[in-house]
Amino acid sequence: MPIFDFECQDCGKSFDKMLSYIDKDKVRCPECDSSNIKQLLSSFNTTRGGTKANKLPSPDSCGGCSNSGCPMRF
Repeated sequence: MPIFDFECQDCGKSFDKMLSYIDKDKVRCPECDSSNIKQLLSSFNTTRGGTKANKLPSPDSCGGCSNSGCPMRF
């Protein structure tokens, strides 16, 4: 099951929940029990098998997309 990130529009509490896609519209705030919830854009991690995925540099060292020899490209 995916983990979705939410923010309560009434009290401002940010939280995440592991639930099915079908149930994400039924979420209530754990702080104030409001149903006025906004789904946030969640970050995710993907890796490819093999050793190349383990040797990628930190995103902080990225020089932008103008470098055709970028090690972040697959």
